Amino acid sequence: MPKAPSPEKQQVEIEKKPQTPQEQLAAELLKRLEKPVQPPPIAETLEKAQQAMDQAVKAKTKVRHTWYCTDCGNAHIQIHDDGRHFNVDVLDGEFVGPGDTPLSAKERATMDNYAIPKVQNGTSHQPTRNQKTLSQVKGV
Repeated sequence: MPKAPSPEKQQVEIEKKPQTPQEQLAAELLKRLEKPVQPPPIAETLEKAQQAMDQAVKAKTKVRHTWYCTDCGNAHIQIHDDGRHFNVDVLDGEFVGPGDTPLSAKERATMDNYAIPKVQNGTSHQPTRNQKTLSQVKGV
């Protein structure tokens, strides 16, 4: 069977439908509102990311938890084995003394050997509050 001759492609002209004045106005407004989108330079993006990270570091606040004496229940103190109190709280998971200074060796030993076990056994004043505080302490 012989092949039929292929028709040649014809040039087709597309005619646009005439727009109404309202459509012309809407098209004009949309054309004016269109703005080309240009991505910012990579250096500018990196600078903004660094600024955001710096701001986040500055915004980080230290978390303080109040310690209650296991014997008398007063806030911000603990009793030594010699009967004197010393100042203590928990700041960012660490026991600290006045002015957010680290505890002395004797004070830390009192916390480790006396106060913490007393809280864990439930035989102290303010056991619920101290247990919550103790759960924030690192290494306990």
